[in-house]
Amino acid sequence: MSGAEILDPVWERMVHWHAVEMIDANRETRRKELHRKIETAGVAPSTIEEFERLAA
Repeated sequence: MSGAEILDPVWERMVHWHAVEMIDANRETRRKELHRKIETAGVAPSTIEEFERLAA
């Protein structure tokens, strides 16, 4: 059995985890942080509404 046969499937799962699953898992936390930063900056509430509209 070659090293590629062992490592390639593990590597593929790691890449998927990093590129897809971590982004999905952190999405809500990052959204809340962005809301807080926008509010702290004193930007109009309509900015958050626009952000949410564009993100949908």
